[in-house]
Amino acid sequence: MVAHNAGGGSIEPMTADLRPTLTYREKAKYNIVIADLDGTIALIDHRRHCLDADRHPDMTSDERWRKFFTESVKDQPNWPVIYTL
Repeated sequence: MVAHNAGGGSIEPMTADLRPTLTYREKAKYNIVIADLDGTIALIDHRRHCLDADRHPDMTSDERWRKFFTESVKDQPNWPVIYTL
């Protein structure tokens, strides 16, 4: 597939051969980790019940979610995952 620019010329997609290669030192500058918090970095078993409508029929979905997030201050760290990151 070839894209066309506003001037009417074609733009070829960059192939793997043309992509710049980074050295190890250059790659180290971009050492970024993106991880989920709830259930990955933080253990949330103690608050999962907050989302169970059967256990909390008197609460709306919004109330259950608010309770779930309010209880997050009691989360414990998931050390095996943290050490892996």
